[in-house]
Amino acid sequence: MNEAEEFLLAFHQRHPGCTRIAFASGENTEMGTSYYEVLSELAGDDLVLDLGCGDAHILSLLADRPSDPPAIGLDFSPDELRAAHGRHPSATLI
Repeated sequence: MNEAEEFLLAFHQRHPGCTRIAFASGENTEMGTSYYEVLSELAGDDLVLDLGCGDAHILSLLADRPSDPPAIGLDFSPDELRAAHGRHPSATLI
């Protein structure tokens, strides 16, 4: 493991869910919604692979889609994946 990977693992171990907190409140001025809401709307009924899913915030939004297409979360950090499982236990997480 290189130095950057070690840094990222240590950071996310100390701050699981930090990405959701950082991006969830950002607004798109054209659509008036958060970054995550825009992504979930654009996903439509397609299969979604959320790379760097963090604590599964996007997967939780996608779980509310009427057609319930599959969504898979992938993250480098075991701590983020534990937080993701706690947030969205039925998600497929890798």
